[in-house]
Amino acid sequence: VEPFADYWSLQLACASNVMLENVGGGRRFHISKSDNVLMKGGWWGNYGTSGEADSHIGHGGPNCIPSQDGGPSRNVTLDGVTIRDVFWGVGWDTNRSHPDCLQITHVHNLTIRNSRFLRCGQVFIGYYGDGNLHGALIENNVFAKIGSDVYFSTQINDVNGNGTCKDVVFRNNTYDNSGGNTIAGYGFPRIGCAVG
Repeated sequence: VEPFADYWSLQLACASNVMLENVGGGRRFHISKSDNVLMKGGWWGNYGTSGEADSHIGHGGPNCIPSQDGGPSRNVTLDGVTIRDVFWGVGWDTNRSHPDCLQITHVHNLTIRNSRFLRCGQVFIGYYGDGNLHGALIENNVFAKIGSDVYFSTQINDVNGNGTCKDVVFRNNTYDNSGGNTIAGYGFPRIGCAVG
């Protein structure tokens, strides 16, 4: 096992009513099975070793009390957070690494605003139908420079997954791929929710 394969610098699990202000500087974070979480300011990233995973909001991680176990995270907000330099300029083992800047899985009421996603190796934000994403607002963010092994720079898509996404609002975001390595003709966001 690579040194950081199952490790997050910050792991917030089974928590309620938490505000993290200007917390960061670590490699990646994991918010799982938690309610009413505000992450305001701070930065994450700057890693690219084979076996490392991405920052993640949703489920997974340790078990909570039985009545909560396996449930979604709820009411999670990222405001003014920077996630940067994730597998940027280095290769990765696709069977072991996950070079998205942020992956989301099982979340109800997620807000990502006023944040920056810079130099992400594969995807800025990825939801692939591996859970339920219900109620997401992604607004006023900057997405700049995406890697070469990508067709869609942001994927919120449940077409081939087992979960659903619905009520997703994606607005007033800025894309700047100058200096990026996107395959010609690609690099735009893909929103493909089957419901809502």
